[in-house]
Amino acid sequence: MKFWKETAENIYKLNSLTEQDIKQAELFFNVSLPKEYLDLLALQNGGEINCNSHPSPIATSWAETHINIGFIMGIGKENGILETPYYLKEWGIPEGFILFSGEGHTWLAFDYRHSKSNPPIIYIDNEMNQIIKIADSFGLFLSKLYIEDTFSNEEELNDNLEWHYTKTDLERLMLTNDIDQLKSALSYITQEIVDFSEDPMDIKWLAEKFLDLSSHSNENVRIEVANVVWNFFMDVCESEILKQLMSKFERDSDSDVRAYVEDIKEKLLEKDSL
Repeated sequence: MKFWKETAENIYKLNSLTEQDIKQAELFFNVSLPKEYLDLLALQNGGEINCNSHPSPIATSWAETHINIGFIMGIGKENGILETPYYLKEWGIPEGFILFSGEGHTWLAFDYRHSKSNPPIIYIDNEMNQIIKIADSFGLFLSKLYIEDTFSNEEELNDNLEWHYTKTDLERLMLTNDIDQLKSALSYITQEIVDFSEDPMDIKWLAEKFLDLSSHSNENVRIEVANVVWNFFMDVCESEILKQLMSKFERDSDSDVRAYVEDIKEKLLEKDSL
C-alpha cells in the first residue's frame, strides 16, 4: 500500500522539496529534522496519508486505544511545519515542539524540548490537557501506523444516512472521502443540536468538529462549515470559539470561505444594535 493518499484536492501537498528548503527549515527551528521524515518528503512534500490511526498508550478525547491522523505536513509556510510558531501561540502550546499534523484541539509533533535531533513523537490533546509520548522516534511512529475500520456495518449506515444522521455518523464520515454525505451530516446535525439540544456538551462537541473540518482538504466541506456557522452555530457558540473559527476562515485559501467572515461580522453588528 502506498503511504501517500492520491486525492484530487490536497491542501497539504506542497511543492516538491529542495535541499534549500530543508536547510532553511532546520535553520529556522535550529534543529536537525528526522531522516525518515525527510525521506518521506522527498517522495511527496506533505499530504493526506492512507493510514488513519496510531496506537496510544492511554485514552484520549479521540478514543480509548488509538489516535487519528489524516495527513502529515511537509516543509512550507502555508499548510506546512513552518506555521508551527503561529499555532503554538494560538493554542497555548509550550515551545520546543514542531507540529506536523493536527487541526486545533489535537496535534502530533516532534518533541525538541530536550534535544536538537532524533526527537520523540508526542500527541497533544488540548481537550484533555494531555501531552503523550506515542513513539521514541519518527521511524517507530511510521512503523505503527495502521488503518482503523470505523464502519461496523457500512451498508446499513449508507442505507439510513439519507434520512437521519447521528454524531457518530458525522465522526465516521470525517474519516472518509464521501464529501456529499459529510456535508449533509454536518448541516443536519448542526440544526438538530442548535434547535433541540439542551446539553451544553453537544455545543462543545460540535465546536470541536467545526474546528477540525475548517481545515479539511476539500474546499466544499470548508465552505459548508462556514455556511452552517454563519446560519446556525454562531448564535449559540462561545465567543472565543467563534473567534478561532473566524481566524481559520480568514486564512483559508478559498475566497468563498473567506467571504463568510464579513457575513459573520455583519450579523454580529446587527445583533449588537438590537
